[in-house]
Amino acid sequence: MHRIFLINELLELIVHQVPDSQQDSVHTWELLSHERHDIESLSLTSRMFRELCLDVLWQTQYSLLPLFRSVGITVVVPNYKPMPVRKYDLTRSLAEADFPTILQYSRRIKSLSLRKRFHKLTTSALLLASESPVSVLFPQLRTLVGHHQLEPLFVLPRTGVALTNLKLPLMRHSPSVKYLGMVAALEARITSLDLSYHSGSQLELQLCDIICSTLAGIEGLRTLCLHLHIDARVWSVLSGLASLTTLSLNRLSGGFDAFPYGHTLIFPSLSNLTIRVASVIEFTLLLKCSNLPSLRSLDLTVLSKASRSDVLSLSNALVSSCNSALFTTLGIISTTNVNVNALGPVEEPSREDTIRSEALRPLLHFRQMRHLEFTTNWWWDLDDVLIHEMANAWPNLWTLRLDPLAGWSRPCRITLLSLLPLAQSCPNLDYFGVVLDSSPLPSCNSSVDCPPHFIRLCFGSSAVESPEEVAAYLARLFPRGVLEVMGNLDRKSAEGWRRVRQLIASLVAEQRSS
Repeated sequence: MHRIFLINELLELIVHQVPDSQQDSVHTWELLSHERHDIESLSLTSRMFRELCLDVLWQTQYSLLPLFRSVGITVVVPNYKPMPVRKYDLTRSLAEADFPTILQYSRRIKSLSLRKRFHKLTTSALLLASESPVSVLFPQLRTLVGHHQLEPLFVLPRTGVALTNLKLPLMRHSPSVKYLGMVAALEARITSLDLSYHSGSQLELQLCDIICSTLAGIEGLRTLCLHLHIDARVWSVLSGLASLTTLSLNRLSGGFDAFPYGHTLIFPSLSNLTIRVASVIEFTLLLKCSNLPSLRSLDLTVLSKASRSDVLSLSNALVSSCNSALFTTLGIISTTNVNVNALGPVEEPSREDTIRSEALRPLLHFRQMRHLEFTTNWWWDLDDVLIHEMANAWPNLWTLRLDPLAGWSRPCRITLLSLLPLAQSCPNLDYFGVVLDSSPLPSCNSSVDCPPHFIRLCFGSSAVESPEEVAAYLARLFPRGVLEVMGNLDRKSAEGWRRVRQLIASLVAEQRSS
């Protein structure tokens, strides 16, 4: 054997280059069948590769079954339907004499994603396994994803201090309370936690108490995802997590107006917030009792439509709660449709439901804004003045999506003239989507500096009266622009913008050839 193979780091590099898949630092990854075969073949070439190959084969597992098989205590449940799923039971519980054998393999596991597979353990087998003597079997386990209620009962007490990422399901009439207590008692430093409550009702009082005490006891938690109803009490506990930087909440339960006037909860490190709410008003109440000095990104999903006053209150609450020097990204999605139908007559809403420029103008305080995206199906009536102010206030803007597929008052008060300040003031602009009026064609100054990169343009259901003149104007401002034509437009608009796209391509080709 050559002396170079005495360098263990070199052997590790060779073994880890065999799989085609790239490992993610947080998420699990799975070897493909041919990759597993290649690793197994490499392990048989020399004893010096055996341990390293076993590390790669075992570092990510999706079932506890291989561990129980290693000590020969599994048996197939006969006549189990449906096929091809095969269920296994245990002939006995684990004994301390089994631990050295299991530890040969379990100590190599770094990611354990216990999702449903073709080979599953029965409930009685999991209960029997959880009653086994407690000993550290997973000293290197970093990520645990549980899909069955009983699997975490076996794994959690047997983990070491390396565990950092947890994803656990919660259900009523289950051992959820028990293993939440285990999470609170872990010696490991949990930095990422994902809890989901699979029930249509709100949290039971006992379970809510346990969740609050568990979260309050985890120091160093940086990422938290809660797929459950959040009330004012849980929100108050979350404000006490000093290291929390990323927070994802599935649903609010209200009660935020019960905070005393002037009472403010401070989230000192929170920089990314993803939240799903019933209404804009509900989230505005949440902001009014919160201070988010480090927030950079907000992704908001709203389950109802919003009026002009709702959006104005939201904009003002954001400005009051967030640091204008840090906030860069705002995305709002609404899952409620209004009477918007590009293929037929459009019924405009009341004046109060039409969102005008003054409702978004407070957002101009965020001078570092890079991404502003509305995909709401609300009704809009914005103007060129607002676009000009956005371009001047946000020179680092990358994405500006103002509901190009939603309902807009006609005639639109945004015109092609709004593109000029964007081309002049936002050199990094990558996407611009809006509904506009293309009939008043402004003159294009030949001294305008064109953005050198590709930019995507989407004008939704905007009408096109003169495709040739519109194409010439767009080709001059954005010679590398890519015009997106949506498939749900009326025939006239779709044909007009496809014609514009073809003409832009021809004009750009002529400019390059000359």
